Amino acid sequence: MTYCLRLAGIGILVGLAGTLLLSRLIASFLYGIPSFDPATFAGAAFLLLVIALAAASGPAIRAAQINTVDALRSE
Repeated sequence: MTYCLRLAGIGILVGLAGTLLLSRLIASFLYGIPSFDPATFAGAAFLLLVIALAAASGPAIRAAQINTVDALRSE
């Protein structure tokens, strides 16, 4: 699960850097929101981290419930 969160964190950082570099272009598409709104950036980053955590927790919980001895014997 930490691998998934690490990948999500890297993706969020790259996305934020790209957004900051392209903020002038993005400003032409927005109405009523400044091109650099920290609350919007933080909210989007938090939402993406929550989604990544939810996506990773299901398989991790299922894998933790499997008895390793039985899994190795079936192979």
